[in-house]
Amino acid sequence: FGFEEFKNNSFEQLCINFANEKLQQIFNKHTFDLEANTYQEEGIPYQVVEYADNQPLLDMLGLPKKKRAKQATIFRILDEKTNLESATDADFLSAIKRTFGKPGGGGPKK
Repeated sequence: FGFEEFKNNSFEQLCINFANEKLQQIFNKHTFDLEANTYQEEGIPYQVVEYADNQPLLDMLGLPKKKRAKQATIFRILDEKTNLESATDADFLSAIKRTFGKPGGGGPKK
Protein backbone atom coordinates (compact mmCIF):
# COMPACT_ATOMS: atom_id res chain seq x y z
CA PHE A 1 0.00 0.00 0.00
CA GLY A 2 1.01 3.64 0.00
CA PHE A 3 3.05 3.82 3.17
CA GLU A 4 6.04 6.08 3.09
CA GLU A 5 9.14 4.48 4.54
CA PHE A 6 11.82 6.49 6.25
CA LYS A 7 14.91 5.41 8.16
CA ASN A 8 13.07 6.44 11.33
CA ASN A 9 9.28 6.69 11.30
CA SER A 10 7.47 8.76 13.87
CA PHE A 11 4.02 8.42 15.39
CA GLU A 12 2.99 11.42 13.30
CA GLN A 13 4.05 9.59 10.12
CA LEU A 14 2.01 6.56 11.19
CA CYS A 15 -1.05 8.81 11.62
CA ILE A 16 -0.45 10.41 8.22
CA ASN A 17 -0.11 7.01 6.57
CA PHE A 18 -3.26 5.80 8.34
CA ALA A 19 -5.26 8.80 7.11
CA ASN A 20 -3.88 8.37 3.60
CA GLU A 21 -4.91 4.71 3.53
CA LYS A 22 -8.47 5.60 4.58
CA LEU A 23 -8.63 8.34 1.95
CA GLN A 24 -7.31 5.89 -0.65
CA GLN A 25 -10.03 3.43 0.30
CA ILE A 26 -12.73 6.08 -0.11
CA PHE A 27 -11.26 7.14 -3.45
CA ASN A 28 -11.10 3.54 -4.71
CA LYS A 29 -14.65 2.78 -3.65
CA HIS A 30 -16.03 5.92 -5.28
CA THR A 31 -13.93 5.82 -8.42
CA PHE A 32 -14.05 2.12 -9.18
CA ASP A 33 -17.07 0.56 -7.44
CA LEU A 34 -19.67 3.32 -7.49
CA GLU A 35 -18.79 4.53 -10.98
CA ALA A 36 -18.89 0.95 -12.28
CA ASN A 37 -22.41 0.60 -10.83
CA THR A 38 -23.46 3.83 -12.57
CA TYR A 39 -22.00 2.65 -15.88
CA GLN A 40 -23.78 -0.67 -15.53
CA GLU A 41 -27.12 0.99 -14.71
CA GLU A 42 -26.77 3.27 -17.73
CA GLY A 43 -25.64 0.48 -20.06
CA ILE A 44 -22.24 2.05 -20.67
CA PRO A 45 -19.51 -0.48 -21.44
CA TYR A 46 -16.61 -0.42 -19.01
CA GLN A 47 -13.66 -2.52 -18.04
CA VAL A 48 -13.59 -3.78 -14.47
CA VAL A 49 -10.61 -2.41 -12.59
CA GLU A 50 -9.06 -4.78 -10.08
CA TYR A 51 -7.46 -3.21 -7.03
CA ALA A 52 -6.24 -4.39 -3.66
CA ASP A 53 -8.61 -3.83 -0.76
CA ASN A 54 -6.75 -2.10 2.06
CA GLN A 55 -9.45 -2.86 4.69
CA PRO A 56 -7.27 -5.55 6.36
CA LEU A 57 -4.59 -2.90 6.87
CA LEU A 58 -7.12 -0.43 8.29
CA ASP A 59 -8.45 -3.19 10.58
CA MET A 60 -4.95 -3.86 11.88
CA LEU A 61 -4.14 -0.20 12.43
CA GLY A 62 -7.32 0.74 14.20
CA LEU A 63 -10.29 1.38 11.95
CA PRO A 64 -12.09 -1.94 11.64
CA LYS A 65 -15.04 -2.06 9.27
CA LYS A 66 -17.05 -3.95 11.87
CA LYS A 67 -16.65 -2.43 15.29
CA ARG A 68 -15.68 -4.99 17.90
CA ALA A 69 -15.28 -3.78 21.45
CA LYS A 70 -12.12 -5.76 22.22
CA GLN A 71 -10.56 -6.11 18.76
CA ALA A 72 -6.80 -5.72 18.95
CA THR A 73 -5.42 -2.93 16.77
CA ILE A 74 -2.04 -1.24 16.66
CA PHE A 75 -3.52 1.98 18.02
CA ARG A 76 -5.31 0.14 20.83
CA ILE A 77 -2.12 -1.70 21.82
CA LEU A 78 -0.17 1.57 21.69
CA ASP A 79 -2.78 3.23 23.89
CA GLU A 80 -2.58 0.39 26.42
CA LYS A 81 1.22 0.48 26.51
CA THR A 82 1.44 4.27 26.87
CA ASN A 83 -0.83 4.10 29.91
CA LEU A 84 1.66 1.84 31.71
CA GLU A 85 4.56 3.61 33.38
CA SER A 86 6.84 0.61 33.01
CA ALA A 87 6.11 -0.15 29.34
CA THR A 88 8.95 0.19 26.85
CA ASP A 89 9.29 0.26 23.08
CA ALA A 90 10.33 -3.40 23.30
CA ASP A 91 7.10 -4.23 25.17
CA PHE A 92 5.07 -2.53 22.44
CA LEU A 93 6.95 -4.34 19.68
CA SER A 94 6.53 -7.65 21.47
CA ALA A 95 2.78 -7.08 21.80
CA ILE A 96 2.54 -6.22 18.08
CA LYS A 97 4.47 -9.35 17.07
CA ARG A 98 2.39 -11.50 19.43
CA THR A 99 -0.87 -10.09 18.07
CA PHE A 100 -0.12 -9.75 14.36
CA GLY A 101 2.88 -11.98 13.73
CA LYS A 102 6.32 -11.02 12.50
CA PRO A 103 6.73 -8.61 9.57
CA GLY A 104 6.03 -10.45 6.34
CA GLY A 105 4.55 -13.32 8.33
CA GLY A 106 1.16 -13.21 6.66
CA GLY A 107 -0.94 -11.47 9.26
CA PRO A 108 -2.35 -12.16 12.69
CA LYS A 109 -1.43 -15.26 14.58
CA LYS A 110 -4.41 -17.45 15.41
